[in-house]
Amino acid sequence: LKPAQPTAGAHFGRSVSVSGLIVAVGSQDEDGSGAGVAPAVDEQREDSGAAYVFVIGPPWGPNLYLKAHVPDADDSFGVSVAFSGDTLVVGALKERSIALGVNGNAADNTGPALGAAYVYR
Repeated sequence: LKPAQPTAGAHFGRSVSVSGLIVAVGSQDEDGSGAGVAPAVDEQREDSGAAYVFVIGPPWGPNLYLKAHVPDADDSFGVSVAFSGDTLVVGALKERSIALGVNGNAADNTGPALGAAYVYR
């Protein structure tokens, strides 16, 4: 498995999780600046991180490209990925939002490296 646009230093494969016929792969140092599910691919946000979701079996290819809601440089989104049934959780070790609880204001990235977890179904 490889991302659609592999780049040096992205650490694709640093984390991997499998659920049935679905594979999630983290790429903690991917540099895209897009947000959310299936954004445009670019190299504008250094080490923001990404996660890729593949369905096993032909045809192979990334079925989903995932980014943080508000990607920021050095967030390390994708440092960890884990499935439980049809739920995927993606860790962002250095995410700096000062949001509290669930669905807080992720746009305020003024905190230290507090970390975050993103849940996808």
